[in-house]
Amino acid sequence: MKRQRKNVNALCPAELDRYRAAILRLKNMPDGTASTPQSYNDFTTFHFRNCGKIHGTRLFLPWHRALVDQFENALRSDASTADVTVPYWSWFDQDPTADLPHAFIDGNDVTNPLNVNAVLRYCPDQRTQSSVISGFFWGLSRWTATLNQISSWDDFGGVGLKTQMGTGKLEQAHNNMHAWVGQGMAFVASSPKDPIFWSHHSFVDYLWWTNSNFQPSGNQLNDRLPGMGGLTTGAVVNNSDLDYEYVVSSDKLPVESVGSEGALVLEMRRNLPPVKYRVARLTLSVRHHPSELSSMRICWGQDLEQAKSGRLPDGKDEFDTMMATSLHGGAPMPGMEMHMGGFNQTAWLSPAEVDGLTSRNRAVVPITILTFDLTRRRLQGHVEAAAELAFLP
Repeated sequence: MKRQRKNVNALCPAELDRYRAAILRLKNMPDGTASTPQSYNDFTTFHFRNCGKIHGTRLFLPWHRALVDQFENALRSDASTADVTVPYWSWFDQDPTADLPHAFIDGNDVTNPLNVNAVLRYCPDQRTQSSVISGFFWGLSRWTATLNQISSWDDFGGVGLKTQMGTGKLEQAHNNMHAWVGQGMAFVASSPKDPIFWSHHSFVDYLWWTNSNFQPSGNQLNDRLPGMGGLTTGAVVNNSDLDYEYVVSSDKLPVESVGSEGALVLEMRRNLPPVKYRVARLTLSVRHHPSELSSMRICWGQDLEQAKSGRLPDGKDEFDTMMATSLHGGAPMPGMEMHMGGFNQTAWLSPAEVDGLTSRNRAVVPITILTFDLTRRRLQGHVEAAAELAFLP
């Protein structure tokens, strides 16, 4: 199974803790050699020494893809963080008038290894000025407009091997977001000092991964990537050859609960990038309190009133089984694990269902959970639930 890189805002607390622990371990390592980076400082130096050879050229995307992969391997080299991947920071989810994601600003540069002091970033009141936003911020609408004007790899990924002579549109967007974060991130050569650099470049790679119709070809595939031990562009261009994939958009809802009404509505909202989605995966965990035998109905795509007034697909008002679902027009979710007081389920949504959810580049998915007593007549207890909706192209 391929590694999965997730949106940094979708990491659960345990995943974020492991990522921070992996970053801290590299920061605490003694410096080695910049030619074979292992410590955090090694990777910063490696980028600094090679930056001038790859920025503004067609090497920009493949070289940074290889760099993030090497960094991720270093993060995973300890057994305690062997499942860590570099989460991406989606500019499309970023409110330009708000601060950076909490993963990077919680605590301080002592208590949170993803945080840095003000020397390396603008303060929020600097970054959120209208002139800074209009000058540098690159959100979904700006990227969509840019993408619609791109017709070739040269436009998308860059031209030539002479630095700063053939900057591609994706690198231009990347440059602007470096400037928007500000301070140390604006000095691109040494910007890996700020850990948001890695999530920034994970998202840059994600945008190439989700727009894989733009690819170098011919002799460009033989380009050697500076400092990468003979690795060529051709070795990293095909998504199918990579050992990772992106969870293109996912929402992990925190566990929520309601009182005696016995109903819970989870509504997942996410701005989606302008790509064609193939499938989506829904993972749902539900717990009912008190944990006793009861009936549950999971109503996919229905709000509370619809769920309360709806009928089961077979026309019956009550349940013939201990647990029933109305997902996918009445078909039970595959892989359902039933037990007293709750269950865990995973379902794959079809292309047609995904198309219905992602119109206008926004997913709004209500999931209503109703729990009944054994008479199947009365809502009872309270419900806790967590859900993740992940779209894959």
